[in-house]
Amino acid sequence: MERDVLNEVIDVERDIRERLLAEKKKAGEWVDEVKKKAEKEILLEEERIKKLFEQAIKDARLNAEKKAHEIIADANEKAERLAAISDEFLIKTIRKHIIRILP
Repeated sequence: MERDVLNEVIDVERDIRERLLAEKKKAGEWVDEVKKKAEKEILLEEERIKKLFEQAIKDARLNAEKKAHEIIADANEKAERLAAISDEFLIKTIRKHIIRILP
């Protein structure tokens, strides 16, 4: 009878050990699966961020070019207006201000 109880205890311990090993294997597989899924999500997110960054650079470049064209157009317009001022008007204006500066 003691032998039967001892054999039964040994069988139960063996069964527990096998279940523990099976659960450990399942847990390892689950961890591997979660790891692969996380790595895939990370790669997808990196790709998404990279595309957003590239688009932001394109947008910034386009905005900078647009602003540069506006600045150049404005400068050309001012230059044309200044070039259109007659020499007589400039001389008259300078004489007017020189009188105030010189005694």
